[in-house]
Amino acid sequence: MKTNSFNIADACIPDGIVKIMLQAGQAHDWRLLSSGIVLPTEFYADQPYFVTADDGALVCVVTTGNGHEGSRGQHVVSMRSEDGGVTWSAPLDVGSREEPESSYAVLLKAPGGRIFCFYNFNEDNIRAMETVYPGNPLTFRVDTLGHYVFKFSDDHGRNWSENYFKVPIRETRIDRENIRGGKVRFFWNVGKPFVLHGAAYLSIHKVGGFGEGFLASTEGWLVRSENLLTEPDPEKFLWETLPEGDTGLITPPAGGLVAEEQSYSVLSDGSIHVVYRTIDGYPVESYSRDGGRSWSPPQYRSYADGRRMKNPRAANFTWKCENGRYLHWFHNHGGRFVENKEVDAPYVGSYEDRNPAWVSAGIEKDSQDGRVIVWSQPEILLYDDDPFIRMSYPDLFERDGDLYISETQKAMARIHRIDPDFVKRLWAQFDDLVVDESECLLSLDAGGVGVPMPVLPKFVVRDMRLPTYGKVDLRQGFTISA
Repeated sequence: MKTNSFNIADACIPDGIVKIMLQAGQAHDWRLLSSGIVLPTEFYADQPYFVTADDGALVCVVTTGNGHEGSRGQHVVSMRSEDGGVTWSAPLDVGSREEPESSYAVLLKAPGGRIFCFYNFNEDNIRAMETVYPGNPLTFRVDTLGHYVFKFSDDHGRNWSENYFKVPIRETRIDRENIRGGKVRFFWNVGKPFVLHGAAYLSIHKVGGFGEGFLASTEGWLVRSENLLTEPDPEKFLWETLPEGDTGLITPPAGGLVAEEQSYSVLSDGSIHVVYRTIDGYPVESYSRDGGRSWSPPQYRSYADGRRMKNPRAANFTWKCENGRYLHWFHNHGGRFVENKEVDAPYVGSYEDRNPAWVSAGIEKDSQDGRVIVWSQPEILLYDDDPFIRMSYPDLFERDGDLYISETQKAMARIHRIDPDFVKRLWAQFDDLVVDESECLLSLDAGGVGVPMPVLPKFVVRDMRLPTYGKVDLRQGFTISA
């Protein structure tokens, strides 16, 4: 049998090209999606969220299943890692695949070490629901209705309570006006719980009806428990739904009916900050100075210079880091674009274009009403070579001084270590306004002048190691700053 072999040294190739190809063999971009650590899941994977247990292990929950998002058999699993996320235990069912759908879990660790897992549960096994969309009177997707429930673990996420417990949520206008008159609750959640003044807060996204774009109208709410963190008996937990009144977090005047996937942060003065997605083309933010009982008028988020941030109908989350500063995940496009429809697409275009993912850095500043967050110019955090990939539902955690980000494109969940220098440069925008020209190719003080085109880095080269002589991607790029 004849075998083929190839040695670069045997080919008549200039030394410079050989060096480039050898470098390409080692080419690595930590921001490339495929560079991450893959979590063990089934066919579908969503919301990989984490807490650090008191024994030092990372505990992760994921919504998974053998079908697409919303399919029958969708359920919540958990897993543990004792080596910082490199390897993971086999997934453990929190909600069984044999039961009705359990979905969209989030974690909260109490000071005593107990870990709570909150999730949607279609307890009544409803198999179809009426919609408000004339062209499709029924939806068979039933993962965003039912009851909000939780289980708990007293052994650092190795096992979960046999029984689940319901979280009572106050009925409000959006519930009463749904097609079942509030007798069936429509909701889901992606926002992580948080703690303020010893009380636990849970995020809820209420749904007014199912229609075009699946979720036709939505509002943000909180459920507060003043004794969850200290009371050992779950049957004795006290609950209240916030804000007070009949209307939750919505869009600004003249905005759309979609205000969902709220992400909360507690500021240094005890204020609560929230940011959430819309179909208006921009994320909305608001502040509460009274523990979530009332909120400032919602406004579209802007950078420190006053220009609006842009985001489609995609998760945009804010996290407070251990150093007291903030990072914000979003997709940096929007405006009227999100009103467009792709021909023959099953949903409106507002869900599209979640690649790449961008990040902006934030710091607190004083305002006349209290502390607020101001935001830096953004940078690309993660990307994939396939422009149709839609990465989303991230979580951020810190370990041994490093920052890690998770994400999912619905079929695979991954963890990525963020380059410390990358984050340092983001936050440095607030500390030093001097432009870093260490790798600058061309700098102009004024426009309107002709200049020679600078030599750009090589982006791809022919790979002489392959019998096809195809390309090899050097993972190079450049940025234009104006």
